[in-house]
Amino acid sequence: ASIFAQEPKWLNTFSSCNENFTQKNHSASQWCGECPKCAFVFAILAPFIEKETLIATFGKNMLADETLLSLYQELLGVKNNKPFECVGTPEETAIALAMAQDKYKENIIMHYCINEIFPTVDIEKGKKGLFIKSKKHLIPKTFNILLNEY
Repeated sequence: ASIFAQEPKWLNTFSSCNENFTQKNHSASQWCGECPKCAFVFAILAPFIEKETLIATFGKNMLADETLLSLYQELLGVKNNKPFECVGTPEETAIALAMAQDKYKENIIMHYCINEIFPTVDIEKGKKGLFIKSKKHLIPKTFNILLNEY
């Protein structure tokens, strides 16, 4: 997400939402704003992209939507099961949200995290573990060369 955010020209050209491009649902937006993929991608981009830009991309501030609290609790691993979609780990979600807390501190999801999640997570340790380029990966050589430019 931090590398992707350095290339803003791509922000409005990609989507990871599984719900918005189904036969029963297809809107002009690239994001449904209600599924686990949308919630997770919003969270991981939040620390790196200007708040107004991210909200415009998703069509709403997902961290201000009270109806998404239960979904974020699942992504954070504190309620039910982690969604069975291609989303990050609860730790990755928590660290991303912690990194964005100053920008979104007035929002309901962030307020929940500040009070319930962040006190239980070693944020600095988590950041160090998440931002290390691993030598163990399956990234094709061509793409790995590009990643090493950042």
